[in-house]
Amino acid sequence: MLGVLAACGSSPGDQPAGEAIGHYLSAVQSGDGSIVAQLRSGSLPSGGGPSVQASTSGALLPGGSSVVSVSSGSAIDRVVVGVQGASGYYELAGLPSAAAQSVLLTLAQSAPASFSFLLAGGSGGGVGASTAVPVTLTAVGTGDVQVTLTWDVDSDVDLHVTDPAGEEIYYGNPASASGGQLDLDSNAGCTLDHKRAENITWPSGHAPSGRYYVLVDYWDACSQAETRYVVTVNQKGKAPVTYQGAALTGPGDLGEECSPQSQPVCGVPITAFEVP
Repeated sequence: MLGVLAACGSSPGDQPAGEAIGHYLSAVQSGDGSIVAQLRSGSLPSGGGPSVQASTSGALLPGGSSVVSVSSGSAIDRVVVGVQGASGYYELAGLPSAAAQSVLLTLAQSAPASFSFLLAGGSGGGVGASTAVPVTLTAVGTGDVQVTLTWDVDSDVDLHVTDPAGEEIYYGNPASASGGQLDLDSNAGCTLDHKRAENITWPSGHAPSGRYYVLVDYWDACSQAETRYVVTVNQKGKAPVTYQGAALTGPGDLGEECSPQSQPVCGVPITAFEVP
């Protein structure tokens, strides 16, 4: 879990070059997904920009996505994201100028258990000193097919994936005959663990060929006014893809849409994809 950290004065250029940043991060986008960051070589730029703070909440998963809030005492229109000790960085430019920005980070399936992000804000031609944000990932399965769900508040949201045989994996059926498994089920029945994440995966070499369907069900709002979520789909040999729907509102359905009569699907359809 990330906390709120004040900007530090260390320079990312002082860090030794190690793994490429792609070992840790697969993609960086604006919080609404409308702007995609460019991958740059070398060390993070620094000088002439404002300092920033960064925060997020909930579990971070290898292969999953997380929204990071970046704020500054003055308006910024650019966010630079790196990893301490890694070569290269992402530059998210062209943001509407504001003192607070949301950045969507998609972690690589190969990301290690712990490391530190480096985040910096920029305005005009300058970029401020970076803020180091230590993170510890929650261990989950990755594999040839991995679907993750993360959300922003302490509500109960459920991930559902139907495999090519038509069997649905979700909290009521956490393992399928095809080898798929729900290995993280968060905030079940509003018993809050604050992880705000779910993960369904097929191990390497065991994802069946055919069409998969991904759905999200709003089980219980747990007194929250609305919930925003991100679904990330990883397939072997392909770049991860993220999906963000409209905010979930209302009290939730308490699983009524997931009765046996509704099988093999329930919830809001997110996407479908083919595995060759």
